[in-house]
Order: sequence, then structure tokens, then C-alpha cells
Amino acid sequence: MKDFLVILLTVCILSGCGNNSQNEHVGFEFELEVVDSIQVGVMESISAIDFNSDFGAIFGIQTQTLTTFGFDGSIINSKTFPQDGPGSVSFITDLKILEDGKLLLYPFNSHKLPLLNNELEVEKYYEMPFKSELQGAAYFQRMFALHNDDVYLFYPGRDGGVPYLNDFYKNHKVLEKLNLTSGSTEAVFQLPDNSKYLSDLTYEYPTVAVSSNDDLIYLALDTESLIHVFDPNAKEESLETLDFAPTKFVQMEGSKEEFVSSYGKQMKGGVKNLYAVPGGVVVYYSEGINEEVYQREGLHERENWSRRPDFDGNILKIYQKENGWSNEIVLPPHMRAVSGISDLFEDFWAMRYDDYLGEEQDYLTFYRLKLKQKQ
Repeated sequence: MKDFLVILLTVCILSGCGNNSQNEHVGFEFELEVVDSIQVGVMESISAIDFNSDFGAIFGIQTQTLTTFGFDGSIINSKTFPQDGPGSVSFITDLKILEDGKLLLYPFNSHKLPLLNNELEVEKYYEMPFKSELQGAAYFQRMFALHNDDVYLFYPGRDGGVPYLNDFYKNHKVLEKLNLTSGSTEAVFQLPDNSKYLSDLTYEYPTVAVSSNDDLIYLALDTESLIHVFDPNAKEESLETLDFAPTKFVQMEGSKEEFVSSYGKQMKGGVKNLYAVPGGVVVYYSEGINEEVYQREGLHERENWSRRPDFDGNILKIYQKENGWSNEIVLPPHMRAVSGISDLFEDFWAMRYDDYLGEEQDYLTFYRLKLKQKQ
């Protein structure tokens, strides 16, 4: 069953940074259009999602089940994996549909990255030469990107590097480069000096979002409004840094203390994902909730979690080299997990947030979206 209701959401918020060419969006403004929706007969907690031009794929973290489905909602294939032993797949927080329809999976707690064939069988594992020091990962966040035959992934742990320690980004490169043919790996990309994580202060530890297109790699720490652009063949220095200059982006202040956390105090804003597109990049981020509102509304309490989207705006913002930054495009609070943005003129997807709507269903709903440039 499809929902043919078309919703037109128009938001045009000026950044107030008119002297900075990166932030000008006069004549480069977009509105969000919901074209359609589909329902997929799966009901569980989803941790990873991807779409290409032919189908979608989701991973259910509770049952360790991967499901592929068509754009009419019909299930193409579904497979439940063991957590241990031959053919095991577990704790997947990111996945990517490759050009040939195979799927590359990212398990945050394993040094083996499974490659699945079109029948969802494990074709092979790509083994990293050391154990990852990640203790957890955000659902839906794209922590690896493909460029030609290489995968650029956030996989900390080389030389004992721990991403939760203050000096990690000062002493270690951010990504690992894995060649899919040879299996060789090397550390690449040093953060530039404009990152706050190269200062003497302590900040809340970040996660990483990465994407690739046009022979460029885009990388962002979720707690900064900076997007660093790298040449795939470079090993250290970035080509440039783009600041998406959000109107609102709640963050903890830097401190001389050893550890900084917003947990239980406020909700930090954060880069949820990057989507490299021809000529630029789209950033998907949340604004966060400041301490006053967070405490007043009791948003730390589990029974109030579903109310958080009313106070924590989710935004898309587009950068094109020829035009600079667009306006801030606000997603409605009942949408999350944006996926499948590869071109500004093609449709993409978002998942309905049933908890926010207070509607428990025995299926998942995905909205088909498009960005429409204002004339």
C-alpha cells in the first residue's frame, strides 16, 4: 500500500554569515518534497540502511537479519545470520550496496568486514590487521566510503590508538584505506589544524562520517561543523575545509578536564551523515537541544525520548562548488535515517519514526523524497 500524499515543506533560514561565500545561498534554495511512500514487512530495530537505484537494504540488529526490498515494498531476499562461527555476521552499523549488487558490511566490534553476494551469503571477509578500539557506533552513520577499489573507513586502533582519548586525533590519522583486491591497509588523512580536536582543550569525543564522489573524499567529525575534503591519493593533508555554519548546533564547551560528556545534561547536535554528490556534498545533521530545554522537558527520561524530535531539528544542507551553501532544509520530526542521496536531481529515502508518531506497526515505512530547487 502506498501513500500518495505529497507534502511540500519549504524552509529558508539565512545563516547570518553573508560575507562568507561558503554560506551565501541567494538563488540556491531548495524545498523538500515527499513524492511517495512504501511499506516493508519488517518490524524490528534497524541499525543500518542503504539504497541504490534498484533496491534498498536494511539490517535488523535484534535478530541479525539482513533484508533487501524493492521500491514497491516487496521483499527480495532476507537472511538471518549467526553471530559466531562460519558465515557469521553481527552488530552491523553500516552497509553499502556495491555497483554489482553485492553488499559490504561494517561490524563495529569485529576485525572482519563481510562481503555478501546477491543471495546474501558471505562471499568473503576482508580482515583488518588489528583490532578496532571502537566500543560502539551510531546507527545509520556512514563510516566508510568506496573509491575505485579502495574502502576508506573509520577503524581506529592502529598503533594502539584509542578514539576516546584526548590525544587521538593529534597523534593518529583518521581513516584506514583498505584495498579490496590486495587486502592491504594503510592509515590516511590527518585532521587539519582548524579542528578543535587539535587544540589543548578536551571536547566530547566524536564519531566520524565519510563519503566520496568526483575523486574526492569528504570527512566530518560529528561534533564539528567542518567538512574536510581530501584527495583519495593523499595520505595526510586536506585540500580544503568547508564550514556548513549551522544556525543552531549545540555542543559542550572545551574544558581542561580529562573527560567531557553531555550525557544527561543536554543533547549535542551532530553530523549524522555526509552524501557526496556531483560538484559537492550534502550534510545531514541534527541541531541538538540545549540544557535548559532538555532539563525542563525531562528529555533524559526514557518515556520522553520520542518527544526529542520536537526540540531537535534535523537538517539537510547542500554545498556546490559553483554556488556555495544552500538554505537549511528542515526534515519533519517523523522522519529519520535519510539514505540514498547520490545526486541532487534524483530521489532519496527516509524512514518513518513510528515511536514519535506513537504508532506501532508490523511494517516499516519509507518515504521517497526529492529536493526541488526554488525558482
